[in-house]
Amino acid sequence: MRIENAPYVKAVMGGNEYAIQNSPKNVAAAIYKANVTQQSISILTPDNVTIVSTFGPFLDRCTDLDYTNKKLIPELTAMQTLQQPVPQVKLYLNNGINKDKGMNR
Repeated sequence: MRIENAPYVKAVMGGNEYAIQNSPKNVAAAIYKANVTQQSISILTPDNVTIVSTFGPFLDRCTDLDYTNKKLIPELTAMQTLQQPVPQVKLYLNNGINKDKGMNR
């Protein structure tokens, strides 16, 4: 499944899995917040295909370069350079199973 077709994406960070709303700005906010808390993060489609992961402050594994280069990096760079504020990560609430276990610190 391509990321553009996914209603939500999975963010795996610090041993926790979150379902977050699928938008480049929201994914960039999740990556930024993981970096601030010095954790690595993996962003996956609902069927567990890795889209991007980080190792420390660096993007590590990028399987969809078109998405990463054209949509994600511009949003992430704007947050990292303080050109735009970092929004709260929007969690995808699915029957109440997704609880904020620290994503928005």
